Amino acid sequence: MEHLAIDIGASSGRAIIGHLEDGIIKLEEVYRFPNNLIKKDNHLCWDIDDIFQNILKGIKEAKSKGFNPVSMSIDTWAVDYCLLDKDGKQIGLTVAYRDERTNNIRQELEDNNILSFEQHYSISGIQYQKFNTVYQ
Repeated sequence: MEHLAIDIGASSGRAIIGHLEDGIIKLEEVYRFPNNLIKKDNHLCWDIDDIFQNILKGIKEAKSKGFNPVSMSIDTWAVDYCLLDKDGKQIGLTVAYRDERTNNIRQELEDNNILSFEQHYSISGIQYQKFNTVYQ
């Protein structure tokens, strides 16, 4: 059985076929594409439409190389997100973690008594990084 993994990184994405061969996981990259940030409304954003088109190309490339995956998974940046409405349409921008909008967020939250780092850490156990989802 073959499985397709889509790995979306900060500067490139790729489609990888994985399967077991004599008890060993074998991986083969079948497609790679650049993943560039774009500027929208003065923010650095992911080009979701381009990413989606490249995922489709990766699926097609796997099929054209004779693979027939039974499953597919997608791995991304872990902190960014894309909001969708009830019809699956994108709401707002898909701002990248590299955008400057969170540069002073920790201080702003603490200055306004909204959320101290200690409170955040006691709830989540996540160390402070200005790009963490909670600060976006």
